[in-house]
Amino acid sequence: MYRFLLSRQWVILTLVALLLIPTMIWLGFWQMDRYEQRHARNQLVADALHAEPVPVERLTSPATRSPARSGTAA
Repeated sequence: MYRFLLSRQWVILTLVALLLIPTMIWLGFWQMDRYEQRHARNQLVADALHAEPVPVERLTSPATRSPARSGTAA
């Protein structure tokens, strides 16, 4: 009655499906992890946008050199 399920096409289809199931589960977990990473990064940006402004004098002063300009030109 179900002898057709043992044909080569059905066996290959079953094997492909069995390989795709764990792949799709792994991709689902990857997608959830990616969402959490993006959410955390977006939260950092939102917190920075809502932070109190800082005066420029507090960030740097004329007597100090920024790390990007401390070296010599190549």
